[in-house]
Amino acid sequence: MRFTALSFAAVLAFAPPASALPTPETATYAIANPQRPGAKPPDCTTLAETPDGCTFHNEHGITQHAVLPVVAGEYWIATPGDARELRVRTLPADGTALQRIQFTPQVHGNADATLTFDRIRDAGGRRTLVERRRVSVMIHAHE
Repeated sequence: MRFTALSFAAVLAFAPPASALPTPETATYAIANPQRPGAKPPDCTTLAETPDGCTFHNEHGITQHAVLPVVAGEYWIATPGDARELRVRTLPADGTALQRIQFTPQVHGNADATLTFDRIRDAGGRRTLVERRRVSVMIHAHE
């Protein structure tokens, strides 16, 4: 018992002060949140345009929109990683330089889905992939 107390005291004596330990904001991890990989990237809904790698946080049945830049002769196609998880609908162009793609989670409970956006250029009947963006959709259980 005495040896255990001395060992514990020795560990405390050589431990770094609490101020030297990384905080959750400054810590680096070998794998960034492997259980919920979409938790760390920026929230897509706070951004004017949907960038590659951001995350939408959502619940079953709630519709959200991705906002993507488009020019004449181009359009975006959205493909869910699993069609059972997300229902996707491309909205008609509204005359602006942005295209909106609507999606609604179909899963009850927690799930992590991916949504891939392909920017296509259609020139003279020839289609070319111009850009690809992939976002995460964290579907949260409604409680």
